[in-house]
Amino acid sequence: MITMQGKTVTPFDNPAADIILRSSDKIPVDFRVFKLLLSLASPFFAAAFTLPQPEADDTIMPVMEMEEDADTLALLLGLCYPVSVCAPPRLRTLRDLRMVMKAAVKFEMDGIQQHLRTLLVEPRFIEQQPLRVYAIACRYGWIKEAREAARNTLRYPADTPLVDELELISGGTYHRLLQYRKECGETASSAVAALAMQRPASLGGWVWDECTACVAGKKVCVGPRSCWLEWMLAVADIVRERPCGDMVRKAHLKDVKICAECMRDVMEHIEDYMVVLGGKVEKQIAKVKLRFWLDES
Repeated sequence: MITMQGKTVTPFDNPAADIILRSSDKIPVDFRVFKLLLSLASPFFAAAFTLPQPEADDTIMPVMEMEEDADTLALLLGLCYPVSVCAPPRLRTLRDLRMVMKAAVKFEMDGIQQHLRTLLVEPRFIEQQPLRVYAIACRYGWIKEAREAARNTLRYPADTPLVDELELISGGTYHRLLQYRKECGETASSAVAALAMQRPASLGGWVWDECTACVAGKKVCVGPRSCWLEWMLAVADIVRERPCGDMVRKAHLKDVKICAECMRDVMEHIEDYMVVLGGKVEKQIAKVKLRFWLDES
């Protein structure tokens, strides 16, 4: 467990340490660490420790002034130390991950970078904050993770609040995400609209059989009932704005004026059909490729 006590940090307060990393906080925090561990984790530190140093009192531990704050150093160093010394720190926020990643790149800590890349796509991040994950992934050229994050952004409205991570990417990179969303919406909407004129086997004959007891049961020439067309076109509009299979359920047949008998017929099978329709929407979206700068070379 990592705890701060005054101007030192546990477990980075070992009196046998041979160097101090001093944080950039207004009230600096000293991290007493071992050069060997830093050298194993970082070629940057390994090279720095081989440089000639001015003569100094051997009784005074050397101090390295750091640009990183104490929170970032505690997380970064916690990932460098063996579990026998301290449990690996949990990065609770994307800001934590972003700041540690910045330091890991600076100090050439490849192992930690790969660890953070894995953490980035955990459900708590990529499903709940996909736009932020997309920006971070693009910043470091992680194409696979960026595509997965982009797919998750489709579950949320396009008009989202500004997030700090967007400052990490170019306008072109963000524009490609918006274009991807537009293409997914058009693809999903077209697929649903095309299915509106087909006879779904799972709903039996209800879609095509005419009911004279309700207005919504009347048919439009040769084809499905008007209420069915109304519902399917409503679904098409919804998935155009938010191209996601789960959004199929946002359009309710209960909102359509149909008689009780028709309602019983449709409600008996519509849940299963929504699952099928949602799957088809997802299948069509999967065909849309998010383009990157690498695709343009």
